[in-house]
Amino acid sequence: MSLALPSLAPAAARAEHVRVRCRARLERDRRRSTRLTSISRFGRHVVAPAIIAGLVGLYAADLLSITLRAFTA
Repeated sequence: MSLALPSLAPAAARAEHVRVRCRARLERDRRRSTRLTSISRFGRHVVAPAIIAGLVGLYAADLLSITLRAFTA
């Protein structure tokens, strides 16, 4: 009496299903990465300089205001 387990053969349909899911996930992650990169690039090249320019503008306006107050008093 032999109690050996039968060897399993890979299921072709299941393997193909797993491959399709993996490829879909990889493609989705690639698209997401591309989108996040473009958003990050926009933030670095547009938003950050705009914020800095606004702060410099406020500083210059305040400095001008103080200077005018000092010389007109």
